[in-house]
Amino acid sequence: MDVFIAEYGLGLKATTSGDVYSYGVVLLELFTGKSPTHEIFSRDLSLIKWVKSAFPANIEEVVDPELLLSIKDFHHGAQFESPEKQHECLIAILGVGLSCTVESPDQRITMRDSLHKLKKARDTLLKPTLDHKPCLDSA
Repeated sequence: MDVFIAEYGLGLKATTSGDVYSYGVVLLELFTGKSPTHEIFSRDLSLIKWVKSAFPANIEEVVDPELLLSIKDFHHGAQFESPEKQHECLIAILGVGLSCTVESPDQRITMRDSLHKLKKARDTLLKPTLDHKPCLDSA
């Protein structure tokens, strides 16, 4: 099961790479709406493997359907955010989750890099497009 970090099971001390792994699992939980102990997961299928199987081309298959509905008409200010931008943002976020949960602790992304990638995804999503002109109310 993904939630139990292998290096901890071997009796090793808690590490920041273990914390990164846990953070990645939580990130995947938030965006898929599934916990690692959900009934669809078994010995052969885990939360991480399930997300990997859809990443990146079929990411909508694993993203929480309620989240997909709520972002369908996402607006930032007066600007509608395109489905393509939203898709790129979801790929970036779930990519961070997968990078945090790499099996080898030495190959996991750092928390600093995770934060940087998540901020970049946010900024890309919220960045005004060139053809967007803000609505100015003249009162």
